[in-house]
Amino acid sequence: MLIPRSLQCRIIAALLNGRLPEGYTLEQLERLYFTFDEPWRNYLGPLLDAMQVPDGVGRSSFIASYVNITPEHRELACQEAERTLHIPAMQELVLPEIEWLWQGWIPRGMLTLFGAMPSAGKSYVALDLARRVIAGTTFPDGTPVEERGKVIYVDAENTPHIINRRAMSWEVDRSQLYLMGPGQRRLMVDFTDGHDQDRLVEWTWAVRPALIVVDSLSSVSTRGENSVEEVRDIFIFLNRLALEYGCGLLVIHHLRKPGAGFPPPRALTFHDLRGSSHITTMSRSVIGLHWVRTGPRADLNDPRRMDVLKTNLCRYPAGIGVTFQPMEEDPQVAEIRYGPIPRSYQQPTKQEACARWLSEALEEHGTLTPAEVVAKGAKAGFSRATLYRARRQLGQQVVVTRGKCRAEDEWALTRDPEEGNHQSESRKDGDDA
Repeated sequence: MLIPRSLQCRIIAALLNGRLPEGYTLEQLERLYFTFDEPWRNYLGPLLDAMQVPDGVGRSSFIASYVNITPEHRELACQEAERTLHIPAMQELVLPEIEWLWQGWIPRGMLTLFGAMPSAGKSYVALDLARRVIAGTTFPDGTPVEERGKVIYVDAENTPHIINRRAMSWEVDRSQLYLMGPGQRRLMVDFTDGHDQDRLVEWTWAVRPALIVVDSLSSVSTRGENSVEEVRDIFIFLNRLALEYGCGLLVIHHLRKPGAGFPPPRALTFHDLRGSSHITTMSRSVIGLHWVRTGPRADLNDPRRMDVLKTNLCRYPAGIGVTFQPMEEDPQVAEIRYGPIPRSYQQPTKQEACARWLSEALEEHGTLTPAEVVAKGAKAGFSRATLYRARRQLGQQVVVTRGKCRAEDEWALTRDPEEGNHQSESRKDGDDA
């Protein structure tokens, strides 16, 4: 049986006063002897011997003579005996409701992690969220910003000129945006260092921001991000800061290097985030930003999708499509647009590829006989059966120009829907001409 040290102290204090602690018999205390920790076990044996002496006969003098307890331990035991232990039940607790900066995405008073691959646009989206909070407009899903506020942007990657250029092009009210960089005579922001922690606390106390953005986690630690010890202190600090000031706190983070291809072809999960699993464990909300491949080849200009990858605060909100378009006024800066998630590219089947080839071939040549189609299709890697299935798939888009089942038959793309209807009635499936 495990006995808490506070209870051990209370038992010793009672025995020092020559009485059994309430609720215990001498036999029970003897059975607990080996469960006591040092130094209390050393005192328990002589005290139990003293309890064998009849009260009033010589018990007090026996304790004084044979129990060599130090004054410090005697005082500690007596202090614990006087302390009232109260463990509140859940119903006694007064707990605040969960508050949101952005409903379902960024809670107040808690840490939110925002992960993506390099060049995906994490800093762009984070600054755009700051712009929306400052302006008091709407969030990307159309949810209104309930209360406009100030933003502290921790620029740990030390790119103030880039952030300023974007803020100016977007006409952000920069009087409400506070950019915290490395500071004088320092090369980086380091939240493993008490100096920079104190500086952010000081800024937060003075500004009272609605949102703090830390860009990025890998840039605010000199100790790395692969073990619990290396990230725990930073996350305890950031979580406490968000809690005490009731603000949203968004920490930008990177993903692990993809095993094959860039960007990875599959959807993201919070397991893709780089570093110790403690990073996602201590984050109440984890947001991911990822490319949506819309063509046969991956393109870094493809649209993205933004999703909540982990939350234990609410239902998962629907994902959001994200596109970056050059601004007319400043083409070097992108304007971010949000909407439905674009449909991702699916590799066409052999028949779909053949139908596309057939349509393009007829567009190029005007008309082709079935024999010419088969010959050209063979060079393109399509069998006769696949070509005829593709012909049926195209349906009314392809017509026969000379008649039915004749050597001089020719295929062509229809220019007149009525013509296509007529041909499809007179010639089912384009029988093996």
